Amino acid sequence: MDKTNSNTELKLDSRGLPRGYGETRIVLMPRDPYCVFAYWELSPVTRDELIKKYVINGINNSTESLNFALRVYDITGLDFTGENADKYFTIEINPVADNWYITIPEPNKDLFVSIGLMLPGGIFTSITRSNLVRMPRYGVSSLTDEQWMSKKNTFDKIAKLSLSKPLIYVKVR
Repeated sequence: MDKTNSNTELKLDSRGLPRGYGETRIVLMPRDPYCVFAYWELSPVTRDELIKKYVINGINNSTESLNFALRVYDITGLDFTGENADKYFTIEINPVADNWYITIPEPNKDLFVSIGLMLPGGIFTSITRSNLVRMPRYGVSSLTDEQWMSKKNTFDKIAKLSLSKPLIYVKVR
C-alpha cells in the first residue's frame, strides 16, 4: 500500500481510491455566480497538532468540542497583502465534513476561503487558506457581435470549398 511522507498509510474507499493524500489544503471552485464549492483535507499531522494545542492545553474538553469553520473573504478591489480583507463571513461546519457548497451574497467578487477553528470569545484561527477565485457576473454579456455576415469574397471562397455547383446570388432589397 502507498504511504505518505508522514509514513501513514492511505485509507482506501470501496472503489480502491484513497480517502485523502495526507496533505493539509483547501480548494475553492466557482459553481455559478452565487455559489462556490470548497473541498479540503486536514492531514493526520495537522489534526494531531490541533488536538495537542486546543484539547490537551485545556481550551476545549474533547475533539468533538473543536468548532471547525470556513471563513469566506471578499477581497474585491483590494491590493491584498494577506491581512487586509475587510469583508468576510463565517460558516460553522461539521468536524468530519470535507467539502461544502457556499452561497455567495453577490456575484462578480474576488474570494478566498480559510478553514480554521472558532475559539472561545469568537476568535477565528486559520489552519490553511484556499486559492483565490473570481466569481462570474450574473446575466447575459453586454457585449454583442453586430456583424454576423461574412464579406462576399470570403463567402465565395467558403462556398467553392464546400459546394460542387455554382451559386446563384439574389439581391434582396
